[in-house]
Amino acid sequence: KTTYEIRLSLVGSEMCIRDRYYGKTLRKTDDLKTNACLTGERPPAYLREALSAVHDDVKTRYYGCGVALPTTIEGATILDLGSGAGRDCFALSKLVGPNGRVIGVDMTEEQVQFAQSYIDYHTKKYGYSKPNVEFRLGFIEDLTGIPSNSVDIVISNCVLNLSTKKDQVLKEVFRVLKEGVKCISQTFTLIVVSVRLSERTPSCGESA
Repeated sequence: KTTYEIRLSLVGSEMCIRDRYYGKTLRKTDDLKTNACLTGERPPAYLREALSAVHDDVKTRYYGCGVALPTTIEGATILDLGSGAGRDCFALSKLVGPNGRVIGVDMTEEQVQFAQSYIDYHTKKYGYSKPNVEFRLGFIEDLTGIPSNSVDIVISNCVLNLSTKKDQVLKEVFRVLKEGVKCISQTFTLIVVSVRLSERTPSCGESA
């Protein structure tokens, strides 16, 4: 068995239910069993433009609550905890530009494989010579493989609340972030921004 398979077998039925629901039951936004993850508020213009460039198939599999980001993130390295089908990551891929980097981590194999299948599409659509986004199978409580002090921004769109070990998640978040951080949180969206970046990005967007 792989490390992922062994760990999944150890964490009990709660994790298995989450994996089954997000990996097999949900196929599109309309499959959500509640509207608690939806908002009627419109995102700011710069986010609407970035989201409009995301492939429709990806957008139909969006299960988050919204995304709030600094207005200027070009060249930044961003980590998305619980990246799902990749909607936010692909929007971020456009916003950070060819010199930026986006890493999505999700525990659901089906979601990761789906997101990976659209990397080439968005790379070509944005006119990049190589991908600036990647998706990794893993747990947000264990970000092994992501070096310490290497990330400018960490976001988690309606996923941190699913973890029963939030202290471990935050421990990993602060490990991978570059030295000096500023934390901005909402009810369902977590954003942690390095001070170095936040000094040149004074404002944040509304929830999407």
